Amino acid sequence: MKRKYKFKVEFCTKSEGLCILCKSLLQKGQKFIEIKEDLREGDIIIRKAGKYHFQCIAKRNYFIAFLDILGFTQFTQNSTLVEVYNEIQNMFAAARASRVEGNVRFGNSNNPITLSNLMYLAISDSIIVFQEVIQLVDIEDEFSWKEETFGEFILGLEELYKEAFKRKIFLRGGISYGEAIISLDSENKENIILGNTYIEAVKMEKVQSWMGFAFHPSMGEYLNKTSYKSILVEYDIPVKKEYVNLGIPNFTIGWVDSSNAQDRDIFKGWVTENDRQNEIKINTLKFFKDCIKRESRALNIGVDLEQV
Repeated sequence: MKRKYKFKVEFCTKSEGLCILCKSLLQKGQKFIEIKEDLREGDIIIRKAGKYHFQCIAKRNYFIAFLDILGFTQFTQNSTLVEVYNEIQNMFAAARASRVEGNVRFGNSNNPITLSNLMYLAISDSIIVFQEVIQLVDIEDEFSWKEETFGEFILGLEELYKEAFKRKIFLRGGISYGEAIISLDSENKENIILGNTYIEAVKMEKVQSWMGFAFHPSMGEYLNKTSYKSILVEYDIPVKKEYVNLGIPNFTIGWVDSSNAQDRDIFKGWVTENDRQNEIKINTLKFFKDCIKRESRALNIGVDLEQV
């Protein structure tokens, strides 16, 4: 598992010194973080020693997914508040804890990979899932920063969708990549998610007409280059008519494969109340039929007993 770093947030008692990242003065009263020595992953420096403005550390690159629970009103009407809470919590627990690492098939070869320990925030029928992309000091190529994180995040989302569908929780989501500030700190009572990346992910969720997942157009160039393209499914994303020419990349996550063929009967219990909901169900069923014979990417998945 990747090492997790925790930093102590302090307040400047006087104005002195420059922030390592922005090179601006650390002023009295500002929050800052001091790193005593270079943080490394092997031979690669992740953070240089020195003082940083808190907001400069908080402002990072993320993959952000915004998910909507379809039919949430009906879900809450048929379950108690505690039951809804337990279902969502268990859905993430199953996706995060029991499938931590193993061999994953890319093309004709099997490769070891660690699945993302999905970080999330659930607000009623909305779920925000995010994964930080570490900016490596020794590597200038942004593409290289993103690659490993992207593979982990996508496979983690696949498992989340599978676990949700088993529980008759129907998700629709959008994903984007870029700079954001995510500060969820219960100790300091500061809970902030800011950035255009989040807004783009929200927009992608709303334009679709299925239980599925779409990437923001800004990710198109990266998706055509990534070595992890083989874990995606090339597919024409069903969208509302007014968004047909939006330029959404023709890729989605492969949450349907031979491992969840037994879940097909769940569609029989998916109750629709209007034409819009029926269109979403039909498009999802088509994707299910198109992809159900795909081989599962995850092989020999191990269990992290500390997380179960």
